[in-house]
Formats: sequence, structure tokens, C-alpha cells
Amino acid sequence: MTDTELARRLERLERDHRRLKGFALAVLVLAAASAVWFAIRVPSKIVAHGFDVVDGAGSVRVHMGFDSSDSSDYRTLEAGFGRDTGFATPLVELFGPDGELGAVIGVRPTGDPEMFLLDTKNRAALLMGLRSGKPGILLANPNGFRMRLGSAITDSAGETSQTTAPSIAVFGSDKDHRLIWQAPASR
Repeated sequence: MTDTELARRLERLERDHRRLKGFALAVLVLAAASAVWFAIRVPSKIVAHGFDVVDGAGSVRVHMGFDSSDSSDYRTLEAGFGRDTGFATPLVELFGPDGELGAVIGVRPTGDPEMFLLDTKNRAALLMGLRSGKPGILLANPNGFRMRLGSAITDSAGETSQTTAPSIAVFGSDKDHRLIWQAPASR
């Protein structure tokens, strides 16, 4: 074997070796990419007990879950409407840029849906929902007056009665929120 033949064979061997290294590198990259692809697959369903959605500053703007993010907000709702809100089931809370609760959408343990909207002082201003399958709307102003539309329980001279929908009842701003006007008139 001459030096020229030996040099050609060595060149061919080195060229084949470079190709083999390139092929092996490509196989390794493909295997790594496949492993990463299967490791970070996006699930088709996420299961959790709650979620908080935050804005760019990191403040919670939406809370979804089974628990209140701050139970004092619900005491405010109870005080604003004079009744137990009873949210122990799914709810969504929406917060303003200042972190104050602005709205709550939830389902009561009875299965009846409700929605609360609050004023800027975190007081209940509007409630829409179903009670025992009957629709109702309750409005409250900052002075303490309330108006109910729909099927409402009214307190007329200490007597509690259920009205039939459609009805409108206006309650005073005193601590007992006594009935001051109703249509149709209660009997």
C-alpha cells in the first residue's frame, strides 16, 4: 500500500467518522426534544380547589374556588342585606384595581345561584339570584333603603309573609328595614 492510497483511505475514514458523529448528534437532539415534548405536554384538564388570577402588579383580581378569599367581605354582604350569604360552594370573586371586592358570583348550598355587586365602600348594592327557584333582585342604597323585585319575604307589622312574583317592596333605612311600600299591596 502506497502512501497515497493510505492517505485516501484515512481521509475516507475520517469523513465517515464525521458523518457518524453528526448522525449520532442528530439522534441525541431528536431524542432530547422528544423527551422534553412529552414531559411538558399541556394537560387537557386542570383540577384544583381554587385559582387566583393576578394582574401585572401581582394583585389578585379574580378568585375562583370554594372558599372566600376574605371572609370579612361576606360579613359585609350579610350586613348589607341582613341575611346569611351562605357561600360554601363554587364562587367567583372579582376585585378592583385597589384590591376591594367588587362582585361575587356563586351557588348557595341549596343549589340556587346568586350574584352580588358591591359599592366602592365594599357594601352590598345589588343582589340577583334565585331562592327556592324563585327569581329576585334586591337593591340597597348607601342611605340604607332597600327595594326588592320578585318573590320577596316582607315584614309587615312584625308579620312575615311571602309575596308572589311579580312584586315590588321598598324597605326603610331603620335597623329593622321595615316595609314602607309594596305593590301589589299585601293582604
